[in-house]
Amino acid sequence: MKNVNTPSELDFVFVVTRENTKEVAEMLRNSGGTILITEAGPLSSFPGAILDVHLSLFGHASIRGPWLNAKRVVEAEKQTGWENDRDYLLRPIPESSGDAEWDTERESFEKMTLGGCFHFQIGFQMVCIRSLEYDRGLILYVPPGRSMKKAFSFALKGFTREVNLWLEREGKAFRFDDGHITEIVNYAVRDLENGEVLKRNVRAGVDADLKFFP
Repeated sequence: MKNVNTPSELDFVFVVTRENTKEVAEMLRNSGGTILITEAGPLSSFPGAILDVHLSLFGHASIRGPWLNAKRVVEAEKQTGWENDRDYLLRPIPESSGDAEWDTERESFEKMTLGGCFHFQIGFQMVCIRSLEYDRGLILYVPPGRSMKKAFSFALKGFTREVNLWLEREGKAFRFDDGHITEIVNYAVRDLENGEVLKRNVRAGVDADLKFFP
């Protein structure tokens, strides 16, 4: 398949567009691969003040029309397949909520700190089915055996440029550079290989739910 609207440096991935979705769906069906969706914030849960970068990774997805399916399996009230997927959030470190217990619980999640003012967190991917919103962000298809490091780097560089513009407008001193991108990418890829951060944060999430929503 031919890359669409993609620079030559992206020989390792395909940018998914309306024009090539059918071809990508066929490649996923025949060969497998990973879908990585990157969107700029703010997320609805942090309205107004926070610009973030949200990445959704689906390790064994399928596509039908404009819809992506994460291929989860539920047997005997137990869901499997979630360990193939990730939810990533890069955002400014939030200020205290005023609730010491809530803030302490929030700190129980493992995260990477960048420049003393941003967090990058790996979490459980709650979405099983979603639409492919081509105009909202960047959708990448990474075939099996291709470099996830390069895919993450490409996605993050484009969106952290947006974050840097926001930081400049807000008069903040911090800027993302190539060194920060490398730190994030290495952290994310290590977790894809061993799943350790995801497992710890899923456990932290379950504990928090039991504590605050018994």
